[in-house]
Amino acid sequence: MIKSVLVPATGQTFDDAVMETALRVAQVTTAHIELCYLRTPSWEVMDTPGYNAWAVGAAVAPALAQLDARIEQECGQARARFAEICRRKGVALVEQASVATCITASWSETREQRDALAYHTHCADLIVVGRPGRSNGLTRAQVDAILLQSGRPLLIAGSMARSSISGTVFVCWKETPEAARAISAALPLLQAARRVVIAHVSEAADPMPLGGVVRYLARHGIDAEARLLPRRGSIADTLSAAADAHQADLVVLGAFGHSRARERVFGGCTRGFLDEARVPVLMMQ
Repeated sequence: MIKSVLVPATGQTFDDAVMETALRVAQVTTAHIELCYLRTPSWEVMDTPGYNAWAVGAAVAPALAQLDARIEQECGQARARFAEICRRKGVALVEQASVATCITASWSETREQRDALAYHTHCADLIVVGRPGRSNGLTRAQVDAILLQSGRPLLIAGSMARSSISGTVFVCWKETPEAARAISAALPLLQAARRVVIAHVSEAADPMPLGGVVRYLARHGIDAEARLLPRRGSIADTLSAAADAHQADLVVLGAFGHSRARERVFGGCTRGFLDEARVPVLMMQ
């Protein structure tokens, strides 16, 4: 079940596609959305390359106070933006979530980014973010950390908001633990989908790989179509082209199927979908 959807964010703006994607999931599963706002401590901002730490000596305290005021203003603007999105979408803002009988949302914020982000992700069913470095202020390192350390499925919003994520779901299948965990995490969305396609990029040495997973989904009431795809270019390109051809509303993918070191050096299927997919991608490590 997906009853708790976490949306981490920082800065003063929100990517509409991220919030819309979280809402699409909540509509399917009647879930609560928690926006976790990560307040960057002023001393961390002063240490970043883009900030000129010109203040010295007695001027340090006033400079920090000015920076704190700017961070407070950004937080207030972000909270107001979040409240406006919820009002426009008819989502009730609550202080504390309870058993979900309708879609609700809440706001939380924290100063200690790393520990707090880990804490919040461990207490959610699904984390929704934008493209690394492009949306909601999260860095690639933060997105990678969520994927690798949260133990939860991560849903990367597409470049544009989708009208639905329950039309065609395109599952990228390979006989790996990561793919198995991804498909298990996606079950509530697969059960709500009008069409489910299970795709595998076939290679010469591969046995027929899809019969077992099709039977597994059938036991959950999901009638999935199997597709063996001849490899054309990279695996990521082959799967992405097939997802486009099937007009997928959602892609499900096991993350880091090869060694993580190789993924970082050569990009890999995970990196390709993280950076380039135009539709939402649900990943599980």
